[in-house]
Amino acid sequence: MGIISVIATVHRDNGAADSEALADILKLVSPDVIFLETPPGQMEHYFSKETLESRAIQILSKHQPIDLIPVDIHVMDKAEMLIFDRLFDFLENYGVEVARSIHERIYSSTRSQGFSFLNSTDYIESQSGLERLDDHIVETKGDEIIQGLYEKWKEAQASREHAMIANIAYYCKSQNFDHAVFLIGAAHIRSLRGMIERSKGDFIDTEWRFSV
Repeated sequence: MGIISVIATVHRDNGAADSEALADILKLVSPDVIFLETPPGQMEHYFSKETLESRAIQILSKHQPIDLIPVDIHVMDKAEMLIFDRLFDFLENYGVEVARSIHERIYSSTRSQGFSFLNSTDYIESQSGLERLDDHIVETKGDEIIQGLYEKWKEAQASREHAMIANIAYYCKSQNFDHAVFLIGAAHIRSLRGMIERSKGDFIDTEWRFSV
């Protein structure tokens, strides 16, 4: 039975959550496979961005061989992303004090506790609180355009998450491995856990782990 350890991460160093810390975690897990939050065909771009994750992988690759498997899909390009600036500006402008407080707590806890916080129920509860606040702000203060952009954004993220789980399921059925790691942005972790739970039938010979 193959094991997949899911590690929620951030794309930029923030205090204790940095590339060296992630590399240390990866060395302990010693995966033979890493599933990446990037589409096929964009591996060069993934590593050229010099993200926290890409630097950690480069550190690990000096110690052991690893298969790197891109599992994301291309949903929209940079030009298409620009249409969401209006939505993001709206959410920032109407963000209530409690939302700012949650953002600050997530930032400071990530900085002080690193990956132990990003992979904790405390983080999931904080992120869930932010999502509920966004829902409320858009529903009560947003016009039809803002509400449409919000739905389109959520649909795009859900499409990516479903595709990543489906691509991992395909890999598990077609390849043998001992221990894989799935590196995923922390904001996706709550919804992905639900999808994985509902997709257990696709992972009969796979054990999922969600702690670091």
